[in-house]
Amino acid sequence: MRNTFTRLTGCVISVARLLLLGAVFSFLFVPTISLAQKDSVPKQPHLAVAGASHNFGAVSEGTVVEHKFVLQNTGDADLQIQRVVPACGCTASSASKSVIKPGEEAEIDAKFDTTGFSGDKTKIIRVYTNDPDQLSTVLSLKGRVEANVAVKPSRVFFGRVYQGSKDQAKPKTVVVRTRKGSDIKLGKVSSRSEYLEVVVTESTPEMKKLEVTLLPEAPISELRDRVVVEMTGSPQKSLHIPVFADIKGPVEISPAALSFGVLVGEEPVTRSLRLENKGAESLNILSLDTDHPAIQAETKTIKEGQIYVLKVTVDPTRVTKDLRSLIEVKTNNEEQEILRVSVYGILPPKI
Repeated sequence: MRNTFTRLTGCVISVARLLLLGAVFSFLFVPTISLAQKDSVPKQPHLAVAGASHNFGAVSEGTVVEHKFVLQNTGDADLQIQRVVPACGCTASSASKSVIKPGEEAEIDAKFDTTGFSGDKTKIIRVYTNDPDQLSTVLSLKGRVEANVAVKPSRVFFGRVYQGSKDQAKPKTVVVRTRKGSDIKLGKVSSRSEYLEVVVTESTPEMKKLEVTLLPEAPISELRDRVVVEMTGSPQKSLHIPVFADIKGPVEISPAALSFGVLVGEEPVTRSLRLENKGAESLNILSLDTDHPAIQAETKTIKEGQIYVLKVTVDPTRVTKDLRSLIEVKTNNEEQEILRVSVYGILPPKI
């Protein structure tokens, strides 16, 4: 009994000694390992910007918006400012420091000249650094620029018009108005195009109401021109209002080309075209010509002088290779004396 008690006591003491040694080992070595691990983490810079986006509110056109962006290095290594790249219309000085020590700050002065701008605008500055987590950072200036001169609509758009049609003769109205409180005064209004007529229907130094007409002499083409309004009290001596028109001939053909697809069998195949005169003068079809013996064409009058149907028939037995041909329609219209329609067709593969 005594031996058993002695053995149990010895075991308890041995366990206690082991626990004590483990505690001592932990106390001596674990902190040393943690410190070693901490020392092994590399130091690096970190860029922080308080207020990377600055809203300058509403300003009048011509105002120079200025703002200082503050850059801070919240890392534990030197932050290098490598490049500062502003967007169009915006300027930015280089940072006040090319190297920012940990905990220190630098500034970038940004300017946005609003001359020539209007509406909601956002201008950005991109800053490139050696911060491994963000190699570039965007700074922005946001706000609304109120134009000193408002033009409604901002351009004169006639779109597609047919020469000599009623739509061509319809004038477009434009209102030009200066901003209230502006020193700008509106002056003479003119056009540099011989195909545009500009009439001022209402006029004050602060407002001009214009009617712009596309003249019937305008040739078949795209017209890109402008109306010019002279100004005083502004860095800009004149205001230019763009004018656009896509002038087509009065005769419209639809579809513009005929496709007969795969030409199989021996039966003739017929397709139709529609010719419509959108001009004021009566249209007459004088003749039809084709350059291929397999094609025949004839006209049917729907409305004399205005609407015709052109029926085109292809005889597959007379087509020896893929069909690529033209039909020429001769009319009494001087601008569109000859109208050309492409005709296509393919033969099936030989077995």
